[in-house]
Amino acid sequence: MGSRNMKMQVERLTRERERLRTEIEALKNQLAGLDRAIELIKQESDSATLHTGRKRPSVKSMTLMVINECGKDGVTAHEIVEMARAKGHDLERASVSSLLSRLKREGTLVFYDSRYYPTEQAPQQKLETTEGGERTSPNVTKNPFRDIAARRVVNLGAKPPRL
Repeated sequence: MGSRNMKMQVERLTRERERLRTEIEALKNQLAGLDRAIELIKQESDSATLHTGRKRPSVKSMTLMVINECGKDGVTAHEIVEMARAKGHDLERASVSSLLSRLKREGTLVFYDSRYYPTEQAPQQKLETTEGGERTSPNVTKNPFRDIAARRVVNLGAKPPRL
């Protein structure tokens, strides 16, 4: 009876060992699949970095790239978004518009006739003399609120804002 009991225990342990070997083999296959997926992702990331120099260009760099491509023809915010999309980059129109306003305020861009131009490539504006003797661009409308704000700042003795 003792050998029969021992034989059953050996069979049970042998089955358990086989089950574990099968499970280990399945886990090795899963591990190999994960390793392959990691390698593929790294290759895509490396090729994207090599191709563009960055994983994703910033809104500013993409916008400036498009503006420089258009040069003396000028560009609108909508055109920048569309040209970036054609290059495979999604830009939000609101972000581009905000950036254009800031670049105009900083003097990097000129806004003329509803288009933005690099400062050095902007078209020459013809100046007209107004009733008060002021020289302005013909397509620029006067903003009375801006004038009032500038006068208030001057009256307070501070530097007027760049308008």
